[in-house]
Amino acid sequence: EAFNVLQVNKSAEALTLTGNVTVSSNLTMAGAGGTFNVAASTLEVSGNLTVGATDTLRMNGAGTLKLSNTSTANISGMFRALGSRPRVTSIGAAGYAWNFKSGCTVDVTALDFFNVGTAGMVVEKANNITNLDNVWNGVRGSVSRHAVSARRSSSSAITRRWSAGAPTSTGKSAPHATRTRTT
Repeated sequence: EAFNVLQVNKSAEALTLTGNVTVSSNLTMAGAGGTFNVAASTLEVSGNLTVGATDTLRMNGAGTLKLSNTSTANISGMFRALGSRPRVTSIGAAGYAWNFKSGCTVDVTALDFFNVGTAGMVVEKANNITNLDNVWNGVRGSVSRHAVSARRSSSSAITRRWSAGAPTSTGKSAPHATRTRTT
């Protein structure tokens, strides 16, 4: 199904995709505690993606979220990814911006994270990071993958573990395709 602009206003209810959806402009979640679940579908957003402070964007399954090279994802509520390796990637070759805003909740136990823009994944301070494990990042078409993990320590700082450059099919170490930083 195709939409120009999509605003999800689910008050403490869940909306689960049962088919692919294309949004040619912005997708905004601005309800009161609603959940938008990509499930095993593909959600393509050409504009910005905004998850409000009380809302949840959930990817539990083999679903795919595609963002354009001009898109910015601002997650102020909860982002949850788990299950059969859901994927966030770009529509084209260039990357998008991904921001975990201050105060959001991150619960990721499985995620393929591909083609993010040069700013990388931004994790602002004062977040509730339950899990940020088993995240693989890279560039579309590349055989190299790099593991990312981050957990909140007792001092509220974000700790990050990157692989030291996973070998590619040629046996050489590949550079990381994304960065994670705290602001």
